[in-house]
Amino acid sequence: MEGPRIIRILFAAAFILMLPVRSGLWAQEVESESAEIPVVEEEIQVVGDWPVVPAVRILSSDELPEVPIGDGADLLRGVAGVSVGRMGGHGLEPRIRGLGEGSLNVQVDGAFVHGGCPNRMDPPSSFASPNAFDEITVIKGIQSMRFGPGGTAGTVLFERNVPTFSEPTDWRAEIATAFGSWHQDPELGIDASLGIGKFFLRAQGGARSFDNYEDGSGNEIRSAFDSQHANVMLGYGEAATGQLELGIEAVRTDNALFAGAGMDSPEDAADTFRLQVRRSEKWIGLVDLRGELYYSAVDHLMDNDSLRPWTAPMAMRVPSTSDTLGGRVSADRQVSDNLTLTLGLEYQENTRDAVGFAGPNPGMVGMLHSVMWPDATLGQGGIFLEGVQNLGTRSRLVLGGRFDRFSADATKADLKPAGMNRSPNQLYSYYYGTRADDWSHSEWGGLIRYERFLRPDLTLFTGLSRSTRTADTTERYYGSNNMSPVKRWVSNPQLTTAKHHQLDLGLSSQEQTGTWIVNGFLD
Repeated sequence: MEGPRIIRILFAAAFILMLPVRSGLWAQEVESESAEIPVVEEEIQVVGDWPVVPAVRILSSDELPEVPIGDGADLLRGVAGVSVGRMGGHGLEPRIRGLGEGSLNVQVDGAFVHGGCPNRMDPPSSFASPNAFDEITVIKGIQSMRFGPGGTAGTVLFERNVPTFSEPTDWRAEIATAFGSWHQDPELGIDASLGIGKFFLRAQGGARSFDNYEDGSGNEIRSAFDSQHANVMLGYGEAATGQLELGIEAVRTDNALFAGAGMDSPEDAADTFRLQVRRSEKWIGLVDLRGELYYSAVDHLMDNDSLRPWTAPMAMRVPSTSDTLGGRVSADRQVSDNLTLTLGLEYQENTRDAVGFAGPNPGMVGMLHSVMWPDATLGQGGIFLEGVQNLGTRSRLVLGGRFDRFSADATKADLKPAGMNRSPNQLYSYYYGTRADDWSHSEWGGLIRYERFLRPDLTLFTGLSRSTRTADTTERYYGSNNMSPVKRWVSNPQLTTAKHHQLDLGLSSQEQTGTWIVNGFLD
């Protein structure tokens, strides 16, 4: 655990140094030397001279498809190379290049939010409410070292924009509604912004209630859910010099039915707090500094009786929690007209706890049956360095590397359930001959990527990367008892890291009438 502690201290020190120390908050405006970053949007509009490929950006608020949208993952279905799996109408699981879950990094407005369900009824993308984000960026494979370890499949960024105003005091508000055969009640949403001088406020909220649907044969498929979200962004500053922003978000999903699982979810609640600070003026030789702190708390409940007829041999109830604390600090330095370096520190710690209770009927669910997540904490601290070198006017070289220190421990691994049921450590020992002792490991990743702009609408790219990921809490610590050995679910607490070496090669064309990308990869 010593490695992550050191990185945590370095991160805290760097974040404090970013805070304003002079009179006034970023009072002096200076001309930024950082180059404009080109963007590829859904309609293939290129901003800047040359495109960034093959990242895809979706304007979710303007380009919603005319179909039921279960959650944030549903918005990705139209992106080539992205597939989505489902157990119900909510909690969809995105995959890129056939990989998902721990191989896909998902950030919700800069924060990692890890779900509270051991059966993944609430993957990270389920906390990204449709209509609540301005932009979704889909990055396939490894194209940068900036988005954390892992991410072998790719990275999905759900992002909100800071409101801008044309007058010193200004405001605007939008109200949206929708109704369809899949709705129980009309869908409502509001997005309002207020600007007073350098202060800004943005408030969002919405509610949806989806019903079950019928398949082609007229069979009713369990997929209903109720969902509400609210988000408030409060900040001060200007984009040209720097901004300080505080965000508070609440997401609730109730009465979620899952046709593809043996349980449903009566309750799922997530609260996320964010603090973001950015200095865009020159300071100790740096042209751009960014810092983020975030904390998310998820409470989840699943059972097999409250939302469906009770037909199982035992009534089951699983309350669980998932709390994540993390942050990152990064700085850009313009070494020359053609070379920009980015240095960053990040830390993340996730603690999950889930216990399963059983009983002979729904009114007598009080026996501790399994310790599914034994109060397990996974920690990760990392440092990365990335450089972008322009090679003339038509080529670009990206070089990056990162070092990460991982740790894991479980404080309830010896908690013994009732009767003949085994504790997590007893299960690990029986099946693997090991225990949930404290675990730590160090790994490194790297990237070399070359992009050749044959013309403004045609780009050749290739990359070679090394990335690693550690087992998540379910893969490492899950311990579910069952009278039948073939129905037990037991993880291995001593799993080593997965190491991926990828070769990426492709050609991208982006024109006014459309786009195409030919992309091959070896992992």
